[in-house]
This record gives sequence, C-alpha cells and structure tokens, in this order.
Amino acid sequence: MTSPIVLEFDVEPRLMAHGAIAVTRRWGKLRKRSTYWRNFVLSAVATMALISLGFALHPEVGRGYALGLFVGAAFVWFLLCGLQVGNTTQIYSAALRTKGTNTALKVEFDQDGVRSSSSDITWFARWSAVDAVLEIEGGIALSVGLACIAVPDTALPDGTDRHAFLAEIIRLGGVE
Repeated sequence: MTSPIVLEFDVEPRLMAHGAIAVTRRWGKLRKRSTYWRNFVLSAVATMALISLGFALHPEVGRGYALGLFVGAAFVWFLLCGLQVGNTTQIYSAALRTKGTNTALKVEFDQDGVRSSSSDITWFARWSAVDAVLEIEGGIALSVGLACIAVPDTALPDGTDRHAFLAEIIRLGGVE
C-alpha cells in the first residue's frame, strides 16, 4: 500500500484561473470543434455587415475608414481573448475576498482518489472521476469535469520536481 501524498498550500487565484482556463480549453478541444474560431468568424461577419450597412447609408465614407473599423474590431477581439487569464484571476480573487473564505488548502492523493479540504469545505473525487492531469503555468491542474484542483509547484514535496510529481500522480490514479 502506497502512503498518501499530502500537500498543504494557500489558494492562489492566478493559478486557479490558469487551471480553469486549461480545463475549459481541454473540453473545447475534445468537442472536435473549437468555439474560438466560430466566434471569430461570427464577429468578423457581424463587423462586415455593419460596415456594409454603413456604406449603404453613407456611400461617401472611404474604404480606408471601413478597413480601419475592421482592423480595430479584430484588435479589440484579440485583446479581450488575451485578457482572459487576468479577468478570471480577478473573478477568483474577488470571490475569495467577498466570501471571506480561508485560503489554506490541504490536498491528499491516495489510491482511492483526491481529497481537498479547508476549514470551510471538504471535497473528494475518485480517480475514475479525474479526466486528466494538466500542466499549467506555475503548477498542475487535475480536471474533474469542468472543475479543477490547481496545485502550485511551490507546494510539491521537497526534492520533487513537477515532472516526477506528475508521473507519481498518473501512476497512482491511472489517469493521463
């Protein structure tokens, strides 16, 4: 019988955001069709329709103006996508502050599954519920449906690097 791996750390909103985004992107890829490009195409079509309507109503407006509108809209769209991590981090930070939740977390990995607990909540998932173990910026995330447990690299046992820890978790739970 393997002894459980117990990690204790403070919840980091930025790491939670990276974990949530990685899990969401993983499920998006598994859908075989990305909503990212669909949303981009829909945005581009809507922008072109508005520009065409503008030309129909005001033919004196030059094409350079229309091109500027389209490039500006594309820039704003890409900027919003790039701000996703920052915005999600702010949401988690605000939720933790508002709720007054204790951010000290204890995560235990054993043969049965993953147990996460703080003074406010206890959560358990059997290994069969863990969909994937994902590498994220600053740590790892265990995907359980659309939920995740984000574990910072700084919480890993002394002398253990991320890759060794990932291999141990994968061996322990039989997940990839």
